[in-house]
Amino acid sequence: METTNSPAAPLPQTAESTDVAAARRYVKRLRDFYLLLATAVIVVAIAAAVNLAAGGRLWFPWVIFGFAIAIGFAAFDTFGRHRLLGRDWQERKLREVLERQRSR
Repeated sequence: METTNSPAAPLPQTAESTDVAAARRYVKRLRDFYLLLATAVIVVAIAAAVNLAAGGRLWFPWVIFGFAIAIGFAAFDTFGRHRLLGRDWQERKLREVLERQRSR
């Protein structure tokens, strides 16, 4: 029996395997979002403690502002992107394009 070293043909993707892959990506984004929140809380607490202990002008609100922007983008990526440009939006746009093509 002869064996070849050719790579195996890729398995066809089923709807279930695509759903599992999408779920894994979502869970990873969710985990990254929670890690960002935890990091923000820790960093802001340390920055506030250092700033208040050193006295002088308050600068730690800028740290909060920076993290707020980062958390906003991460939240949109994790929770909002699918609502604005998700499958429902794609389906509506597809129907619009098909209607325009049919009416020509």
